[in-house]
Amino acid sequence: MHVATWSDHPREDGKPVDVGVSCLVKTLSKVDPMTGSFHVTLGMKVLWNDPRLANFPSDFDLPEELWVPNVMMPSAM
Repeated sequence: MHVATWSDHPREDGKPVDVGVSCLVKTLSKVDPMTGSFHVTLGMKVLWNDPRLANFPSDFDLPEELWVPNVMMPSAM
């Protein structure tokens, strides 16, 4: 029998977790049309709902091993 931990997937039914990602371009510089390269500074926000935290006391720190979505952004887009 599996004992649930905070690092487990947050949905007991195993269905995917809806994850919202938004990005804000803060700066765009060093644009080089010859090489097609540029430098960009982004702000990124990731939102999801973990039903296990519905009754988690707000005056406690979240568990360090809490499941979080693995959001990746390759450097070459």
